[in-house]
Amino acid sequence: MKKLDESKIKWIILQKQKGETTSSTTKTMNISTRWVKKLWARYRYTDPGRIIYSAPMGRPEDGILGRREHSAVLTARTEDHLGAVRLHGIIRDSTGINIPYNKIHQILRDENLASEHPKKSKRRKWIRFERTYSNSMWHTDYKLLDDGRWFLCYEDDASRFVTGYGMFEHATTENALAVLEEAIKNHDKPASIMTDRGSQFYVNASESKKKGASVFEKGYRAWNKTDSGRRQTSTDQRQAGEATRQDSTQAARV
Repeated sequence: MKKLDESKIKWIILQKQKGETTSSTTKTMNISTRWVKKLWARYRYTDPGRIIYSAPMGRPEDGILGRREHSAVLTARTEDHLGAVRLHGIIRDSTGINIPYNKIHQILRDENLASEHPKKSKRRKWIRFERTYSNSMWHTDYKLLDDGRWFLCYEDDASRFVTGYGMFEHATTENALAVLEEAIKNHDKPASIMTDRGSQFYVNASESKKKGASVFEKGYRAWNKTDSGRRQTSTDQRQAGEATRQDSTQAARV
């Protein structure tokens, strides 16, 4: 089957408008009947001289916005003073070119046919937010290296300083907590830690109902807010409680 260009598309539509049958057109152009019917349904009400066939895939030779896009937008614009949203539908239905709204608006702005809306020039909510102070939040995640080992690091959101890292054979919660322990000892405890929803850091909805917080989250919460950053484990708490009871017993005996 032949590859059609703009001139061949115009010829096919012109023959159909003259009353030629679909079968004769398919034999002449060596294309399928379905393809002729599809082109006829798209361009049957369009003047062949105004048909602009879709450009080949990839970046146009003269830049991201080529002559075809400019021509299609300006031709549709001359009919009525419409915006990018309305023009997008008209161009798609009449020419088959699917130009994004922002590209149409850019062409109109280049031709002084549109202006930038003040509200749309404001900062978008999805723009990355960066903390102002260090230790407000740390980021962490695992990355699989080429040699098969897993690399883990903790990075401060404000300063982008790497507070701790390690390389392991397996990506586990225990390894993540071990690196976190060393990082907190050296740089104090962060106010929060941002992770992905990996099993090393997060429990899914069904598990959270049974187990509550994840092991990583429990380990993070167990750290004392002291200068040394030492984690108070259940053993430490039990030993401290026993020492308190012994002191109380000795005082009572005295």
